[in-house]
Amino acid sequence: MNLALFRSLLIIVLLLHSSAEAFAQTPPQPWLGVILEKTTIIDDQGVVIENVLRNSPAIKSDLRPGDRIISINGEPVNSLGKLQMLLRGQDAQATVKIVVIRKGKRLESSVALAPAPAMHQLIEDQLLDQLAPSFAFETVAPASRALDLSSMKGKPTIVEFWATWCTPCKAVAADLGAIASKYGDRIHIVGISSEPAKTITQYAAQHGAAYLLAHDLGERGHAAFFVRTYPIAFLLDAEHRVIGIYIGTEQRAKIEARLDKLLEPDPLPSKVINGQERQ
Repeated sequence: MNLALFRSLLIIVLLLHSSAEAFAQTPPQPWLGVILEKTTIIDDQGVVIENVLRNSPAIKSDLRPGDRIISINGEPVNSLGKLQMLLRGQDAQATVKIVVIRKGKRLESSVALAPAPAMHQLIEDQLLDQLAPSFAFETVAPASRALDLSSMKGKPTIVEFWATWCTPCKAVAADLGAIASKYGDRIHIVGISSEPAKTITQYAAQHGAAYLLAHDLGERGHAAFFVRTYPIAFLLDAEHRVIGIYIGTEQRAKIEARLDKLLEPDPLPSKVINGQERQ
């Protein structure tokens, strides 16, 4: 993955580690929980919030998309780096004064920071039981065409993020191939890679493609689903609500159990005849 591009699309302030487990021996990092507009990552007039993450200190303090952060504890903020530096110098549960410009008005908020969540917890908090974000991608196998995730609504959908160099991804691909064979056209499966389309095409020619393999245009899917590790798969119901998140290998049985429930036929409506309920 092109990390520079990824970070320009998705900046989660002070959440740059991959998981809490990997840093178990280090002090917890303070977390604000905002995504910044990529066009204002460096700006003498402050940095603009594009989105505020669910269950974050920012949302609890009423910071909003469109707010321009201009200072923290009286120190001016003119870049992402300065924002990170000012926050990293704080205790993980410190309270800081953040000044923003909102619709031309200067507002000051006291924000109680929190320890940064592990990446898997962040993904669950933002996506589980929520409607999946749609994004554009280009399928490269078995055929090339432009699609977006929302076009797959109407059937349960598995969205897998993977890479050709990822060894565990090969085991997941085998499991997803078996799932594709078992459930057929009752479901959609798409494997999303941030690698060039040519690389994915060559991989598919060598290893085959039992389901759609696609190139993530602009890495928007990786950003929308907070992907920082492979393999990871998301199970969406027919309305594209995220009902399952599966990180790592050996997830086939769990996915199939959820699919079986999703695909159970609806019971026949009951009828009441002469006071008796009948199917």
